[in-house]
Amino acid sequence: MIMSWTEQVVVMLPTGAGESLLFMLPPTLTDAGITVLAVPLVALRGDLLRRLRDLTIDPLEWLPGERREASLILVTAEAASSRDFLKHARSLIAQQKLDRIVVDECHLTVTAAHYRVGIVDMTRIRVLRAQFVYLTATLPPSMQEEFIDRNHLLRPTSIRASSNRSNLLYMVQRVQIGHGSHLEQAAAETRDAWERSGLFNASRDKTILYVRTRDEASELAGIFGCATHTARSGSTAEKTQVIARWIASPTQPFLVATSAFPEGFDYPHVRLVINVNEPDSLVLFAQESGRAGRDGERAYSLVILPSEWKAMTISTDGQGDGMILATQDESLGKLRERRAMQQYLDDRQCFRTSLSEHLDAPEHRRWCMAGEVPCDICHSGHEDTIGPNGRQQKIETANNSFTGEMMVQRARQQDLAELAGYQEDLKVVPSICLLC
Repeated sequence: MIMSWTEQVVVMLPTGAGESLLFMLPPTLTDAGITVLAVPLVALRGDLLRRLRDLTIDPLEWLPGERREASLILVTAEAASSRDFLKHARSLIAQQKLDRIVVDECHLTVTAAHYRVGIVDMTRIRVLRAQFVYLTATLPPSMQEEFIDRNHLLRPTSIRASSNRSNLLYMVQRVQIGHGSHLEQAAAETRDAWERSGLFNASRDKTILYVRTRDEASELAGIFGCATHTARSGSTAEKTQVIARWIASPTQPFLVATSAFPEGFDYPHVRLVINVNEPDSLVLFAQESGRAGRDGERAYSLVILPSEWKAMTISTDGQGDGMILATQDESLGKLRERRAMQQYLDDRQCFRTSLSEHLDAPEHRRWCMAGEVPCDICHSGHEDTIGPNGRQQKIETANNSFTGEMMVQRARQQDLAELAGYQEDLKVVPSICLLC
């Protein structure tokens, strides 16, 4: 579908399923045109460059003023919306050299929109007359309309596979009262699993522990004597070195991180991922737990909760929220994600069911099946399928004509209409006493 030139393609495949091949393979073909890869996470560049060079692909990292060409051009989210890059891309299009623009980890255009201006600005590249391919492992159906809206898409062709990771064992447990702090017990559980379980290959396997704050990261890293990866871990180059030293160390399996640890990180032998306390959202949890077992071998996801944790009662206004976009109400998106995360942690159904109900299309709803690593609730795989829950949504697709410029223009007209309304309101203000 990508090589047959469908104008807008959104690809949702599970972590480790090879979605990166969709931008790695086209540049290797004879007479291939140029593929531009927009990389929202600068911290991933080192790992990405290594993987590309293993395939003998020599990409060009685009910088302002760059006019050279290559079969694969990497551009950051912030640079992609710059006037200089758009001018360069239009030049390539005019010469019929640019085949496609691929946006990796594209769910960040929704999940990171409230704190990264560069991610929001990156969507401006849709004005370019090219094929657009969006790649992600975590774009829930409830988020898809917002994604389409933010990226100025018009009935894109969607390829959605089940997000299921059959080789992961999902577990949730609570710390015990009177046996030390939450972090101390998490550290003890981790050491015990690593040293006594016999499940790990000490020469290569690694463990990531996710915490909620930088202070918790510092405290837990102090217990282990290991490094941390947080937003304050230094420059991009310094963060890359933190990860490189951890991977290369034969004696240090542990790394403590916050959500600043890059989504899409791809070291195949992460064997255990531990979330210390409740993750902020099920999408974030799926990304973090998805770092484990990318080599296809059995791996483990464990959430360690405080002893006093309980699911909160989360209610809406009773009118439903299905037709409201989080671009209109940011708190709504957070509410949906927290509701889904707490359903997972509440231990009332198979962990895979909780994940698939939120992350996947209805037909992909599932529980642990025979042949998969069963979760800590199922204990053994089921022979029969669980089946869908709810109605499937029919998504229309657009034809292959260029739609980006029209959709961006439509969004601008809407913004201008809102601005005009505010200006009319302001004209009335001088003649009104605001105290009255």
